[in-house]
Amino acid sequence: MVRRSTGGGRRAASRGARLIVLGLTGGIATGKSTATKALRRLGVPVHDSDASVHRLLGPNGRAVPAIDKEFPGVVTGNEVDRAALGARVFGDRDALVRLEAIVHPLVRQDTKRFLLQAARRGAKLVALDVPLLFEGGLWREVDFILVTSAPRFLQLQRALRRPGMNADKLHGIVARQTSDTVRRRHADLVLSTGQPRGVTLRLLRRALGEAKNRPARCWPPRAYVPKRKL
Repeated sequence: MVRRSTGGGRRAASRGARLIVLGLTGGIATGKSTATKALRRLGVPVHDSDASVHRLLGPNGRAVPAIDKEFPGVVTGNEVDRAALGARVFGDRDALVRLEAIVHPLVRQDTKRFLLQAARRGAKLVALDVPLLFEGGLWREVDFILVTSAPRFLQLQRALRRPGMNADKLHGIVARQTSDTVRRRHADLVLSTGQPRGVTLRLLRRALGEAKNRPARCWPPRAYVPKRKL
């Protein structure tokens, strides 16, 4: 976490606004995008980490120069060819680590800007859509963890219908992710997306109700000792 600002005036007041931070995560094709859309319809500001990565790798994205230097040949014009980059890092642990070292800090900067802007607007609760919430250690920086989950057969069916997906690629993605069992164990609430949408929506409203009753421990930024242990 960044240090709390010691400056005064309007900026300090904005940073001091209390925010309850909900962390939304889940495995591939477990309905996380659907949950994100529903949260926005319910008026919750959401920061989408995947969308942030798309901007960073897109036209004139902030990650483009560093990726061009680290992985020559994957940049076309002023943006990253995501298919070429994926082919370069797939199955290469070292290459993936080098890519994450470029992208993850930029996503965190983007997230902190989002939180600051939400605080300035007077938001009381925000959500961070982070696929790798546990893998990246960001579970320590949220007040409430909401995990999307779906039956295994349904998750695989959904994932394999995605453009460019195949069994080998899906296996590689799942292997890098925390297991559904671990995510569910550490969730404050599990949002099952294998049920009718009405049931899922009721669970989502319940999650928001429970989250709003949590103390805001993570914003404004300050020294923080996590209450959870993985």
